[in-house]
Amino acid sequence: MASPTTWESSLWNFSTAEYIAIDDFEGYTSDSPNRIFQAWIDGIGYSTDEFFPVENPGNGTGAAVGHDIWTAGGPHFGRTIVETAMVHGGSETRPP
Repeated sequence: MASPTTWESSLWNFSTAEYIAIDDFEGYTSDSPNRIFQAWIDGIGYSTDEFFPVENPGNGTGAAVGHDIWTAGGPHFGRTIVETAMVHGGSETRPP
């Protein structure tokens, strides 16, 4: 049986918010246990430390959540792990 290209259904009416806050990014820091990638698991994961005794290998995508603040010569080396320039409100957000 072939899949239809058009699906018939009742007409829906709905609206969406202009934006919605899904997390308070103000609480993330560059130090464990408050690193953004320890809450929002990315493709890289994280190693063990005193707060996380079991490492997390990430989800395998290679995507990173948070700025790379550890690689010397990188644009965010030694700075903050969260985004502080492009924010909707407050002073921090998830890096793009």
